[in-house]
Amino acid sequence: MNNLLKIKSSLVLLFGLIIFSSGAFATNGYAYYQTNVDRVWDASAEFVEVFATNDSRKLGKFYKRNGILKLPNASAISGRHNVASAWQAGFDQGIRSVALNIISIEEAGRNKVLENGTYVLDIETPNGIIQQEGTYSVLWVVPKRMDRRPKILFDAIDAN
Repeated sequence: MNNLLKIKSSLVLLFGLIIFSSGAFATNGYAYYQTNVDRVWDASAEFVEVFATNDSRKLGKFYKRNGILKLPNASAISGRHNVASAWQAGFDQGIRSVALNIISIEEAGRNKVLENGTYVLDIETPNGIIQQEGTYSVLWVVPKRMDRRPKILFDAIDAN
């Protein structure tokens, strides 16, 4: 009976090591990051990838429920659903992709990270692709739980 218990314990330990080494405990890979800044770097890169799919529903999930998007020459848009609708309107009008150049990214409090940079937005028009350049600032809220993605609380965009 004692040997059977040792075998079961060894199998449980081995199974746990296999699951852990396969990354099963690292949802979206965030569990391996050391700092909130590292987590935001990754979330920002993922934002660009999702943006290129022109899927406003998935893009909206990057924003907190009370997240705010401030576009140039427009009133602030508040709420995840409204932000997603605004991005969908942009996609419907020809926005295709965005490239971000992060200039600074730093802690802005216990669970917040401020990202500043420049962007180039590709917009499809009847005459071909045009590019809009500008600057942006994003305030991310980073959850304590490592298996949760950082969310955008405030996203301000300014076109050059």
